[in-house]
Amino acid sequence: MGVAAYSRQCRFDTASQILIALQSLADIMIGMAEKLELALLGNPELHRAGQRLGKFRSAKAYALLYYLAVTRRAQPRTVLAGLFWGDVDEYYARRNFNRTLSDLTQFVGDHLVIERQAVAFAHSQPYWLDVEVLENAATTQPAAQTVAETPWASK
Repeated sequence: MGVAAYSRQCRFDTASQILIALQSLADIMIGMAEKLELALLGNPELHRAGQRLGKFRSAKAYALLYYLAVTRRAQPRTVLAGLFWGDVDEYYARRNFNRTLSDLTQFVGDHLVIERQAVAFAHSQPYWLDVEVLENAATTQPAAQTVAETPWASK
C-alpha cells in the first residue's frame, strides 16, 4: 500500500499526525531487514530470507562479502582494493572495488556498513554465519538442539 492510500485509509487530520505515522512506518521498515545466511564451510552458499541470492557479477563480490563477515571489523577501502585487485594499477583497483561494492549493495546493502574510508559487515542486522556457529561450538559443549538450529538441517 502506498503512502497516499495509507493516509486516505487512516484519515489523518493534521500534518503532524501524518509525520508521526510515516515515522512509525519507517521504524517498522527499518526493523524488517531480512536474515542473511552465509554458509562458508564446504561449498559456500548465500541465502536471504531463506531464498538463494542471485548471482553477483564476479566471484570477488562473494569473496568480499565473506571476508567482511568473517573478519568482524571495518576494513579500510584501500586495503580491500589492494587485497582483491593488487595485480592492477591503484586507480583500476579502486574502480573495481567500487563496482563490486555497488553490486553487493543491490543484494545485501542493509547488511553492509559503508563509510567513506571503510566498509564492514553489519553484525547488527539479522544474519547466520556457519563459521561463528563452529567457533561457538568449539568453546561450548555442543547439544543436539544446536545442530537442529542450522537453517538447512531440515532440508
